[in-house]
Amino acid sequence: QEELKEEKAAEQNDQTQYETFIAEAGEKRETDTQTLSVRVSTLAEVTEKHRVLTQRQKTLRGELENTKKVIANLHKECDWLVKNYKERETKRAAEAEALSKAQSVLATSGAKAFAEVRKHGK
Repeated sequence: QEELKEEKAAEQNDQTQYETFIAEAGEKRETDTQTLSVRVSTLAEVTEKHRVLTQRQKTLRGELENTKKVIANLHKECDWLVKNYKERETKRAAEAEALSKAQSVLATSGAKAFAEVRKHGK
């Protein structure tokens, strides 16, 4: 009889331990499910941010390449201007002198023509 009591007490103890184990396992499963849900949500957000940033990076790289091309073209133009500055300065001075001489010639010939008109007009 004593042995039967001990067995029932042991069985009751085992049953209590089992129920505690099952309850704790259920709580852990619930916690794990919530954690997994949060992690899946976070992964989705991070994946979307990565996609957006990758696209932005691609766009910015394209803009950078275009900017580099513009800078290279401006550099070529500046190099040409610097290289040909003296020659262009000399040509401009010669052109200004030619215009000045032409103006002088026109003024002189205009005065002569005016004198001729006055002379013939009287």
